[in-house]
Amino acid sequence: MRAGLLVDIGRNQLDLKAFDDAARTFDLAAREKPGSPWEPDAMLGSAKALRNQGKAAEARRVLEALTKRYKGSAAADEAARLLADTSGG
Repeated sequence: MRAGLLVDIGRNQLDLKAFDDAARTFDLAAREKPGSPWEPDAMLGSAKALRNQGKAAEARRVLEALTKRYKGSAAADEAARLLADTSGG
């Protein structure tokens, strides 16, 4: 449950453009309970925060891991779209 709250906080931080805080919050949410239903959303949020921090390579690694680990999830589908957008595909 706490991981879900952290994901919500991270989303708010993204909306406020507090990207450093969002990255830390999403990382904490993902580590809170690996394999939880919130982990894909935490990974996606983390990648978005990293991209906005100018850390494109790190964001790409998170997005690629998300698409492999949670294939078929809504978060993985969005991650695949983000990967395609950044690769020009």
